[in-house]
Amino acid sequence: METGDGGRSETPESFGRAAAVGLTTWWTRARGAWTNERGASAIEYALLAAMVAVALVAFVTPLRNAVTSIFTSIQTALTGAAGGGS
Repeated sequence: METGDGGRSETPESFGRAAAVGLTTWWTRARGAWTNERGASAIEYALLAAMVAVALVAFVTPLRNAVTSIFTSIQTALTGAAGGGS
């Protein structure tokens, strides 16, 4: 069946092959995008950084208060020892 486009014949089978090749190409690209883990790694690192930030915010104030309390008690003990020995 001549179509007048340089001797190329279009048959239902050639349309089917072209569709199958197009579908195979699409599926290969989709599967490649699905198995691409670079974006997933970036999201995992972002989630990890967010969890560390939340942990820091949650524990920095109580930790600061505890350390301040320890140093205050040390200062009081040293001041009392120095004042009591004079």
